[in-house]
Amino acid sequence: MDTMRKAALPRDLKSRNYREVLRVIGAKKQFTIANLSDSTDISRQTITKAIEYFLGEEVITPSKKSESTKVGGRKAQEYMLNTGKYIVAVSVYAKKIRIALLNFFCELIQSYENEFVLTSSYEDFLKNIKIYSERLLKENAIPDENFYGIMVCIGGIIDSKSGSIKVSSAFSNWGRNIPIKENIQKMFKKEIQVCVGNVAAISANMLLMSKETVRKRVAVLYLDYGVGMTLLEDGKIPETRHNVCGELGHMVINMDSQEACECGDKGCLEVLIYEKNIYKMAQALPEERRKLIFDDYDDKEDFRIHILKKCDAGNEDAIAITDYLAEIFGTAMRNIMFAFDPDMFVLMGSFSDWSNYFKNKVLDVIRKNICLFDLDIPIQKLSSNTEEMMDKGSVSAMLQSFLDYND
Repeated sequence: MDTMRKAALPRDLKSRNYREVLRVIGAKKQFTIANLSDSTDISRQTITKAIEYFLGEEVITPSKKSESTKVGGRKAQEYMLNTGKYIVAVSVYAKKIRIALLNFFCELIQSYENEFVLTSSYEDFLKNIKIYSERLLKENAIPDENFYGIMVCIGGIIDSKSGSIKVSSAFSNWGRNIPIKENIQKMFKKEIQVCVGNVAAISANMLLMSKETVRKRVAVLYLDYGVGMTLLEDGKIPETRHNVCGELGHMVINMDSQEACECGDKGCLEVLIYEKNIYKMAQALPEERRKLIFDDYDDKEDFRIHILKKCDAGNEDAIAITDYLAEIFGTAMRNIMFAFDPDMFVLMGSFSDWSNYFKNKVLDVIRKNICLFDLDIPIQKLSSNTEEMMDKGSVSAMLQSFLDYND
Protein backbone atom coordinates (compact mmCIF):
# COMPACT_ATOMS: atom_id res chain seq x y z
CA MET A 1 0.00 0.00 0.00
CA ASP A 2 3.00 2.34 0.34
CA THR A 3 2.96 2.81 -3.43
CA MET A 4 -0.55 4.21 -3.40
CA ARG A 5 0.47 7.81 -2.57
CA LYS A 6 4.01 8.72 -3.56
CA ALA A 7 3.84 12.48 -3.02
CA ALA A 8 5.80 13.59 0.02
CA LEU A 9 4.54 16.15 2.49
CA PRO A 10 6.06 19.60 1.90
CA ARG A 11 8.85 19.98 4.44
CA ASP A 12 7.81 23.44 5.57
CA LEU A 13 4.26 22.38 6.45
CA LYS A 14 3.84 20.35 9.61
CA SER A 15 1.32 17.54 9.87
CA ARG A 16 -0.70 19.45 12.47
CA ASN A 17 -1.25 22.28 9.97
CA TYR A 18 -2.50 19.80 7.38
CA ARG A 19 -4.94 18.43 9.94
CA GLU A 20 -6.21 21.86 10.85
CA VAL A 21 -6.66 22.80 7.20
CA LEU A 22 -8.53 19.59 6.40
CA ARG A 23 -10.71 19.96 9.50
CA VAL A 24 -11.88 23.40 8.38
CA ILE A 25 -12.22 22.28 4.74
CA GLY A 26 -14.55 19.51 5.89
CA ALA A 27 -16.70 21.98 7.80
CA LYS A 28 -16.82 24.75 5.19
CA LYS A 29 -17.16 22.56 2.08
CA GLN A 30 -16.49 25.64 -0.11
CA PHE A 31 -13.74 28.11 0.72
CA THR A 32 -10.99 30.49 -0.34
CA ILE A 33 -7.41 30.71 0.86
CA ALA A 34 -8.38 33.76 2.92
CA ASN A 35 -11.27 31.84 4.52
CA LEU A 36 -8.95 29.05 5.60
CA SER A 37 -6.30 31.43 6.90
CA ASP A 38 -8.85 33.36 8.99
CA SER A 39 -10.36 30.15 10.38
CA THR A 40 -7.09 28.45 11.26
CA ASP A 41 -4.71 31.32 12.09
CA ILE A 42 -2.27 29.73 9.62
CA SER A 43 -0.47 32.04 7.20
CA ARG A 44 -1.82 32.43 3.68
CA GLN A 45 1.53 31.29 2.29
CA THR A 46 1.27 28.01 4.20
CA ILE A 47 -2.42 27.62 3.28
CA THR A 48 -1.52 28.15 -0.40
CA LYS A 49 1.02 25.30 -0.27
CA ALA A 50 -1.55 23.08 1.43
CA ILE A 51 -4.12 23.90 -1.26
CA GLU A 52 -1.61 23.02 -3.99
CA TYR A 53 -0.89 19.71 -2.28
CA PHE A 54 -4.53 18.73 -1.80
CA LEU A 55 -5.34 19.75 -5.38
CA GLY A 56 -2.57 17.46 -6.60
CA GLU A 57 -3.95 14.60 -4.53
CA GLU A 58 -7.51 15.29 -5.79
CA VAL A 59 -8.92 15.81 -2.30
CA ILE A 60 -10.22 19.22 -3.37
CA THR A 61 -11.05 20.89 -6.71
CA PRO A 62 -11.58 24.49 -7.89
CA SER A 63 -15.28 25.27 -7.53
CA LYS A 64 -15.54 28.15 -10.02
CA LYS A 65 -13.35 30.48 -12.04
CA SER A 66 -12.29 33.81 -10.62
CA GLU A 67 -14.26 36.77 -11.92
CA SER A 68 -13.54 40.50 -12.09
CA THR A 69 -14.96 42.66 -9.31
CA LYS A 70 -16.77 45.98 -9.85
CA VAL A 71 -13.81 47.92 -8.45
CA GLY A 72 -11.27 46.05 -10.55
CA GLY A 73 -9.10 43.04 -9.88
CA ARG A 74 -10.29 39.48 -9.65
CA LYS A 75 -12.36 37.67 -7.08
CA ALA A 76 -10.57 35.15 -4.94
CA GLN A 77 -10.51 31.61 -6.33
CA GLU A 78 -12.92 29.31 -4.51
CA TYR A 79 -12.30 25.64 -3.86
CA MET A 80 -14.40 22.73 -2.64
CA LEU A 81 -14.06 19.14 -1.56
CA ASN A 82 -13.87 16.76 -4.50
CA THR A 83 -17.40 15.41 -4.96
CA GLY A 84 -16.03 12.93 -7.49
CA LYS A 85 -14.27 10.90 -4.79
CA TYR A 86 -16.23 8.25 -2.91
CA ILE A 87 -15.94 6.21 0.26
CA VAL A 88 -17.89 3.30 1.67
CA ALA A 89 -18.83 3.78 5.33
CA VAL A 90 -19.47 0.57 7.28
CA SER A 91 -21.34 1.17 10.57
CA VAL A 92 -21.98 -1.70 12.96
CA TYR A 93 -24.93 -1.36 15.33
CA ALA A 94 -26.37 -3.69 17.94
CA LYS A 95 -28.70 -5.45 15.51
CA LYS A 96 -27.69 -4.40 12.03
CA ILE A 97 -24.83 -3.49 9.75
CA ARG A 98 -25.18 -0.48 7.46
CA ILE A 99 -22.99 0.00 4.40
CA ALA A 100 -23.28 3.42 2.73
CA LEU A 101 -21.73 5.02 -0.34
CA LEU A 102 -20.79 8.68 0.29
CA ASN A 103 -18.85 11.37 -1.50
CA PHE A 104 -16.37 13.77 0.13
CA PHE A 105 -19.16 16.36 0.29
CA CYS A 106 -20.95 14.14 2.83
CA GLU A 107 -23.74 13.37 0.39
CA LEU A 108 -25.33 9.94 0.76
CA ILE A 109 -25.47 8.24 -2.64
CA GLN A 110 -27.00 4.91 -1.59
CA SER A 111 -26.96 2.55 1.36
CA TYR A 112 -27.81 -1.01 2.34
CA GLU A 113 -28.81 -2.35 5.72
CA ASN A 114 -28.57 -5.98 6.74
CA GLU A 115 -29.51 -7.78 9.94
CA PHE A 116 -26.36 -8.47 11.89
CA VAL A 117 -26.67 -10.08 15.30
CA LEU A 118 -23.94 -10.10 17.92
CA THR A 119 -23.31 -13.82 17.37
CA SER A 120 -22.40 -13.25 13.72
CA SER A 121 -18.98 -14.49 12.70
CA TYR A 122 -16.07 -12.32 11.63
CA GLU A 123 -16.07 -14.11 8.26
CA ASP A 124 -19.72 -13.09 7.72
CA PHE A 125 -18.79 -9.53 8.62
CA LEU A 126 -16.06 -9.40 5.96
CA LYS A 127 -18.35 -11.05 3.43
CA ASN A 128 -21.01 -8.38 4.02
CA ILE A 129 -18.50 -5.61 3.46
CA LYS A 130 -17.24 -7.05 0.17
CA ILE A 131 -20.64 -7.96 -1.29
CA TYR A 132 -22.37 -4.67 -0.53
CA SER A 133 -19.39 -2.42 -1.26
CA GLU A 134 -18.99 -3.91 -4.72
CA ARG A 135 -22.73 -3.72 -5.30
CA LEU A 136 -22.85 -0.04 -4.38
CA LEU A 137 -19.92 0.81 -6.65
CA LYS A 138 -21.35 -1.16 -9.57
CA GLU A 139 -24.91 0.13 -9.26
CA ASN A 140 -23.68 3.72 -9.16
CA ALA A 141 -21.07 3.26 -11.92
CA ILE A 142 -18.17 4.44 -9.74
CA PRO A 143 -14.86 3.85 -11.56
CA ASP A 144 -11.94 2.36 -9.62
CA GLU A 145 -9.94 5.58 -9.70
CA ASN A 146 -12.79 7.46 -7.97
CA PHE A 147 -13.18 4.95 -5.14
CA TYR A 148 -11.07 6.31 -2.27
CA GLY A 149 -11.60 3.69 0.41
CA ILE A 150 -13.58 2.08 3.22
CA MET A 151 -14.25 3.47 6.70
CA VAL A 152 -15.25 0.87 9.32
CA CYS A 153 -16.93 2.17 12.49
CA ILE A 154 -17.25 -0.44 15.22
CA GLY A 155 -17.31 -0.63 19.00
CA GLY A 156 -14.22 -1.87 20.77
CA ILE A 157 -10.63 -1.04 21.59
CA ILE A 158 -9.23 -0.03 18.22
CA ASP A 159 -5.63 0.46 17.16
CA SER A 160 -6.37 3.00 14.45
CA LYS A 161 -2.78 3.16 13.22
CA SER A 162 -2.63 -0.53 12.34
CA GLY A 163 -6.37 -0.78 11.67
CA SER A 164 -6.88 -3.69 14.03
CA ILE A 165 -9.45 -4.46 16.70
CA LYS A 166 -7.74 -5.32 19.97
CA VAL A 167 -11.04 -6.30 21.59
CA SER A 168 -14.57 -5.95 20.23
CA SER A 169 -17.13 -4.53 22.66
CA ALA A 170 -19.85 -6.85 21.42
CA PHE A 171 -18.38 -9.59 19.23
CA SER A 172 -16.55 -11.64 21.84
CA ASN A 173 -16.60 -14.64 19.48
CA TRP A 174 -14.24 -12.80 17.12
CA GLY A 175 -11.27 -13.08 19.43
CA ARG A 176 -8.55 -10.48 19.94
CA ASN A 177 -6.10 -8.47 17.83
CA ILE A 178 -8.06 -8.79 14.59
CA PRO A 179 -6.19 -7.25 11.60
CA ILE A 180 -9.38 -5.93 10.02
CA LYS A 181 -7.67 -3.32 7.83
CA GLU A 182 -5.27 -5.90 6.39
CA ASN A 183 -8.10 -8.41 5.85
CA ILE A 184 -10.28 -5.91 3.98
CA GLN A 185 -7.42 -4.73 1.77
CA LYS A 186 -6.73 -8.34 0.76
CA MET A 187 -10.36 -8.83 -0.29
CA PHE A 188 -10.16 -6.09 -2.92
CA LYS A 189 -7.94 -6.50 -5.98
CA LYS A 190 -7.48 -2.73 -6.32
CA GLU A 191 -5.51 -0.72 -3.79
CA ILE A 192 -7.76 1.28 -1.46
CA GLN A 193 -7.46 3.18 1.76
CA VAL A 194 -9.00 1.33 4.73
CA CYS A 195 -9.60 3.00 8.09
CA VAL A 196 -10.98 1.46 11.26
CA GLY A 197 -12.31 3.59 14.12
CA ASN A 198 -14.19 3.39 17.37
CA VAL A 199 -17.82 4.44 16.89
CA ALA A 200 -17.60 7.02 19.68
CA ALA A 201 -14.61 8.76 18.11
CA ILE A 202 -16.01 8.57 14.56
CA SER A 203 -19.44 9.93 15.51
CA ALA A 204 -17.79 12.78 17.45
CA ASN A 205 -15.97 13.85 14.28
CA MET A 206 -19.16 15.40 12.94
CA LEU A 207 -19.15 17.90 15.84
CA LEU A 208 -15.68 19.26 15.20
CA MET A 209 -16.89 22.60 13.83
CA SER A 210 -20.33 22.75 15.42
CA LYS A 211 -21.26 26.17 16.80
CA GLU A 212 -22.43 24.50 20.00
CA THR A 213 -19.05 22.89 20.71
CA VAL A 214 -16.49 25.52 19.68
CA ARG A 215 -14.65 27.02 22.68
CA LYS A 216 -16.12 24.38 24.97
CA ARG A 217 -15.07 21.12 26.58
CA VAL A 218 -17.64 18.57 25.43
CA ALA A 219 -18.01 14.95 26.50
CA VAL A 220 -19.59 13.12 23.53
CA LEU A 221 -21.22 9.89 24.69
CA TYR A 222 -22.03 7.19 22.14
CA LEU A 223 -24.53 4.73 23.61
CA ASP A 224 -25.39 1.61 21.65
CA TYR A 225 -24.30 -1.99 22.27
CA GLY A 226 -21.24 -0.43 23.86
CA VAL A 227 -20.62 2.80 25.74
CA GLY A 228 -18.01 5.21 24.44
CA MET A 229 -16.92 8.75 25.14
CA THR A 230 -14.82 11.16 23.12
CA LEU A 231 -13.72 14.46 24.60
CA LEU A 232 -13.79 17.56 22.39
CA GLU A 233 -11.79 20.59 23.41
CA ASP A 234 -12.58 23.78 21.49
CA GLY A 235 -13.82 21.82 18.51
CA LYS A 236 -10.89 19.38 18.46
CA ILE A 237 -10.34 15.79 19.55
CA PRO A 238 -7.19 15.93 21.69
CA GLU A 239 -4.38 13.56 20.79
CA THR A 240 -3.59 11.03 23.51
CA ARG A 241 -0.64 8.74 24.14
CA HIS A 242 -2.73 5.57 24.36
CA ASN A 243 -5.29 4.22 21.89
CA VAL A 244 -8.29 4.17 24.22
CA CYS A 245 -10.31 7.04 22.79
CA GLY A 246 -13.97 6.18 23.14
CA GLU A 247 -13.52 3.49 25.79
CA LEU A 248 -15.58 5.00 28.60
CA GLY A 249 -17.41 1.69 28.80
CA HIS A 250 -14.38 0.08 30.40
CA MET A 251 -14.43 2.40 33.41
CA VAL A 252 -14.88 0.15 36.47
CA ILE A 253 -17.96 1.26 38.40
CA ASN A 254 -18.60 -1.63 40.77
CA MET A 255 -15.52 -3.28 42.27
CA ASP A 256 -17.68 -6.02 43.83
CA SER A 257 -19.36 -7.06 40.59
CA GLN A 258 -18.69 -10.52 39.20
CA GLU A 259 -19.77 -9.50 35.68
CA ALA A 260 -16.65 -10.04 33.56
CA CYS A 261 -15.85 -7.86 30.57
CA GLU A 262 -13.84 -8.65 27.43
CA CYS A 263 -11.32 -5.99 28.48
CA GLY A 264 -10.22 -8.18 31.39
CA ASP A 265 -11.90 -6.28 34.24
CA LYS A 266 -15.07 -6.91 36.19
CA GLY A 267 -17.76 -4.38 36.96
CA CYS A 268 -17.22 -2.17 33.89
CA LEU A 269 -19.91 0.37 33.04
CA GLU A 270 -20.45 -1.35 29.71
CA VAL A 271 -21.18 -4.73 31.27
CA LEU A 272 -23.40 -3.32 34.01
CA ILE A 273 -25.74 -1.47 31.63
CA TYR A 274 -25.32 -3.76 28.61
CA GLU A 275 -28.67 -4.24 26.85
CA LYS A 276 -28.59 -8.02 27.18
CA ASN A 277 -27.99 -7.74 30.95
CA ILE A 278 -30.97 -5.42 31.36
CA TYR A 279 -32.96 -7.89 29.28
CA LYS A 280 -31.89 -10.68 31.70
CA MET A 281 -33.04 -8.62 34.66
CA ALA A 282 -36.50 -8.32 33.15
CA GLN A 283 -36.60 -12.00 32.17
CA ALA A 284 -35.85 -12.97 35.78
CA LEU A 285 -39.08 -11.38 37.03
CA PRO A 286 -42.04 -13.57 38.07
CA GLU A 287 -44.15 -14.58 35.09
CA GLU A 288 -47.06 -12.15 35.52
CA ARG A 289 -44.79 -9.18 36.10
CA ARG A 290 -42.54 -10.27 33.23
CA LYS A 291 -45.52 -10.30 30.86
CA LEU A 292 -46.31 -6.69 31.75
CA ILE A 293 -42.76 -5.72 30.77
CA PHE A 294 -42.66 -7.63 27.49
CA ASP A 295 -46.27 -7.39 26.29
CA ASP A 296 -45.59 -4.72 23.63
CA TYR A 297 -41.84 -5.05 23.18
CA ASP A 298 -40.54 -4.75 19.61
CA ASP A 299 -37.18 -6.53 19.48
CA LYS A 300 -35.93 -3.99 16.92
CA GLU A 301 -35.95 -1.34 19.64
CA ASP A 302 -33.17 -0.94 22.20
CA PHE A 303 -34.59 -2.79 25.20
CA ARG A 304 -33.29 -0.12 27.57
CA ILE A 305 -35.40 2.50 25.79
CA HIS A 306 -38.36 0.14 26.10
CA ILE A 307 -37.74 -0.01 29.85
CA LEU A 308 -37.65 3.80 30.08
CA LYS A 309 -41.01 3.97 28.29
CA LYS A 310 -42.48 1.38 30.65
CA CYS A 311 -41.11 3.39 33.54
CA ASP A 312 -42.91 6.51 32.28
CA ALA A 313 -46.09 4.43 32.04
CA GLY A 314 -45.79 3.63 35.77
CA ASN A 315 -44.61 -0.02 35.69
CA GLU A 316 -42.96 -0.57 39.09
CA ASP A 317 -40.42 -3.12 37.86
CA ALA A 318 -39.43 -0.83 34.99
CA ILE A 319 -39.04 2.03 37.49
CA ALA A 320 -36.71 -0.14 39.61
CA ILE A 321 -34.59 -1.11 36.57
CA THR A 322 -34.50 2.52 35.42
CA ASP A 323 -33.30 3.60 38.86
CA TYR A 324 -30.55 0.97 38.65
CA LEU A 325 -29.47 2.23 35.22
CA ALA A 326 -29.47 5.81 36.48
CA GLU A 327 -27.34 4.91 39.51
CA ILE A 328 -24.72 3.18 37.36
CA PHE A 329 -24.70 5.75 34.59
CA GLY A 330 -24.84 8.71 36.96
CA THR A 331 -21.79 7.35 38.79
CA ALA A 332 -19.85 7.16 35.52
CA MET A 333 -20.87 10.69 34.53
CA ARG A 334 -19.88 11.97 37.97
CA ASN A 335 -16.43 10.48 37.40
CA ILE A 336 -16.30 12.25 34.02
CA MET A 337 -17.20 15.54 35.69
CA PHE A 338 -14.24 15.25 38.05
CA ALA A 339 -11.79 13.90 35.46
CA PHE A 340 -12.58 16.23 32.54
CA ASP A 341 -14.88 19.00 33.86
CA PRO A 342 -16.88 19.23 30.59
CA ASP A 343 -19.11 22.20 29.84
CA MET A 344 -21.73 19.89 28.36
CA PHE A 345 -22.58 16.31 27.46
CA VAL A 346 -23.78 15.32 23.99
CA LEU A 347 -25.63 12.01 23.60
CA MET A 348 -25.54 9.81 20.49
CA GLY A 349 -26.68 6.29 19.61
CA SER A 350 -29.65 4.00 20.21
CA PHE A 351 -29.68 4.47 23.99
CA SER A 352 -29.45 8.26 23.82
CA ASP A 353 -33.21 8.86 23.69
CA TRP A 354 -33.46 9.37 27.43
CA SER A 355 -36.74 10.04 29.19
CA ASN A 356 -36.99 13.05 31.50
CA TYR A 357 -37.38 10.74 34.49
CA PHE A 358 -34.14 8.92 33.67
CA LYS A 359 -32.25 12.14 32.94
CA ASN A 360 -33.35 13.67 36.24
CA LYS A 361 -32.40 10.51 38.12
CA VAL A 362 -28.94 10.57 36.52
CA LEU A 363 -28.54 14.22 37.54
CA ASP A 364 -29.61 13.33 41.10
CA VAL A 365 -26.85 10.72 41.26
CA ILE A 366 -24.25 13.18 39.95
CA ARG A 367 -25.33 15.80 42.49
CA LYS A 368 -25.03 13.44 45.45
CA ASN A 369 -21.50 14.77 45.60
CA ILE A 370 -21.55 18.11 47.42
CA CYS A 371 -18.98 19.56 44.98
CA LEU A 372 -21.43 19.08 42.11
CA PHE A 373 -24.66 19.87 43.96
CA ASP A 374 -25.29 23.32 42.44
CA LEU A 375 -23.47 22.72 39.16
CA ASP A 376 -25.25 23.27 35.85
CA ILE A 377 -24.85 20.06 33.83
CA PRO A 378 -26.25 20.52 30.29
CA ILE A 379 -27.11 17.21 28.61
CA GLN A 380 -28.00 17.49 24.93
CA LYS A 381 -29.28 14.78 22.61
CA LEU A 382 -27.98 15.32 19.11
CA SER A 383 -30.85 16.14 16.75
CA SER A 384 -29.36 14.29 13.75
CA ASN A 385 -30.28 10.64 13.38
CA THR A 386 -27.65 8.00 14.05
CA GLU A 387 -27.09 7.16 10.37
CA GLU A 388 -26.50 10.80 9.48
CA MET A 389 -24.09 11.18 12.40
CA MET A 390 -22.03 8.18 11.36
CA ASP A 391 -21.98 9.27 7.69
CA LYS A 392 -20.69 12.75 8.49
CA GLY A 393 -18.26 11.42 11.07
CA SER A 394 -16.96 8.79 8.64
CA VAL A 395 -16.20 11.33 5.90
CA SER A 396 -14.51 13.67 8.37
CA ALA A 397 -12.43 10.84 9.86
CA MET A 398 -11.48 9.53 6.41
CA LEU A 399 -10.25 12.97 5.38
CA GLN A 400 -8.16 13.16 8.55
CA SER A 401 -6.78 9.67 7.89
CA PHE A 402 -5.47 10.96 4.57
CA LEU A 403 -2.72 12.61 6.62
CA ASP A 404 -1.98 9.51 8.67
CA TYR A 405 -1.45 7.71 5.39
CA ASN A 406 1.20 10.19 4.36
CA ASP A 407 2.98 10.65 7.71
